[in-house]
Amino acid sequence: VLYSAGAGQIALDELGPRDPVRNGVFTRVLLREMAKPGVEVGEVMRSVREEVAALAKSVGREQVPALYDQRLGQFFFRTGTAVATPPQAQPLVPASAAPAGPEVENQFWADAKAINNRAAYEAYLAEYPRGRYAALARAAIAQAAAPAPIPAPAQVSPPPPPVATTRASVSAPGTVFKDCDECPEMVVIPGGRFEMGAAPGEEEAEGLQDQYRNRSQPGRMVGVGPFAAGRFEVTRGQYRAFVQATGREGTGCWVWNGKEFAKDTGKSWRDPGYVQDDGHPVVCVSWEDAKAYTAWVTRRTGKTYRLLTEAEWEYAARAGTVTRRYWGDGRNGSCAYANAADRTAQRSVPGVSNLQVAECDDGHAYTAPVGQFRANAFGLYDMLGNVSEWVEDCWNGSYSGAPTDGRAWTAGDCGRRVLRSGSWFTPPRFNRVAMRAASDREDRYDVRGFRVARTD
Repeated sequence: VLYSAGAGQIALDELGPRDPVRNGVFTRVLLREMAKPGVEVGEVMRSVREEVAALAKSVGREQVPALYDQRLGQFFFRTGTAVATPPQAQPLVPASAAPAGPEVENQFWADAKAINNRAAYEAYLAEYPRGRYAALARAAIAQAAAPAPIPAPAQVSPPPPPVATTRASVSAPGTVFKDCDECPEMVVIPGGRFEMGAAPGEEEAEGLQDQYRNRSQPGRMVGVGPFAAGRFEVTRGQYRAFVQATGREGTGCWVWNGKEFAKDTGKSWRDPGYVQDDGHPVVCVSWEDAKAYTAWVTRRTGKTYRLLTEAEWEYAARAGTVTRRYWGDGRNGSCAYANAADRTAQRSVPGVSNLQVAECDDGHAYTAPVGQFRANAFGLYDMLGNVSEWVEDCWNGSYSGAPTDGRAWTAGDCGRRVLRSGSWFTPPRFNRVAMRAASDREDRYDVRGFRVARTD
């Protein structure tokens, strides 16, 4: 049972006196979420609760739908391939009703990006012709007039039915596929343009020390072509198949000992010093190990697998959002979306009590099995938290001179490679989409893994 509002709250019939949407706020969100194929009922209900609460807050009201759930098993309003948003959906915050203010503009832009059609971007421009995202909206409209081609990965059935293993051709963004039984599941990501880097004032507001600032500057517009990205981080089970086929083991890993990260020659992906099973993301793998894995999957499937470029990673992680994290700007709501340093780690991991943590419990002290937290709008899991992810690019201390076409930056310090995403050990101020780090390409750490990409 999902009630439109919690105890003592009044459900909103409209978002403003000129709101043209005939349905109330709860109903309009519920109808849109119910229309999405391949999304489990519980996930629909959670999405409705969060979106209704955010919309009500944007107009100074409180409305959080109340959920009573005693289901056993999984249920769906609609079967089919999961997609981010129905293509003809209307903006949830209509232009004529949107009050002034940066938070409301941010929400309006986030809605437009989630809907991702020409009408949504034109609605944003009608309300904010000189807004912060006006240039991005115009670029998106121009791109909508001449859409980029979509790659043709393999066709599959959506979850909860198991993902099919086939090479039949499809082209729809949001399609989930895999090319062999032991291969990673992939999601087709549409091409687009986005503003890459930390927003002005973001790093100062998060309290970053001087040595971490300006790594994600200067911000710039970047175009990314369509590609497929790993739905999850590569798991221990998938990596095990690679090791069994190639004999590449790799031992010695930098592990957290309660005071610092120290090299332990007895640790490896098989035993990083904490309990994992084959559903957890593989850790204690270097950039070179990750590259060897992608080369093996390429040979195994006849398709070109690789690491994501840094631009692709940020584009995929943002999934159309412009906030510091793909669930918003807040730190302490992370436990629904990401496995990072929190109260669970503070209680269970030696030495973490001395670190800043998110004021919530995600239930996992170290790595969590992949896919335990909410996906972003592109259907990708653990894009923040769980493990830091190797990407293709060489390390550069800023974005000065960086490519703007989505390609990997292959100049700079190529003995070190870029890492994106936080990990189970990462404090909240570092667990942001724009945050970037680097390490020697042969280093293995118990907080690092990777995910893969495919373009052909």
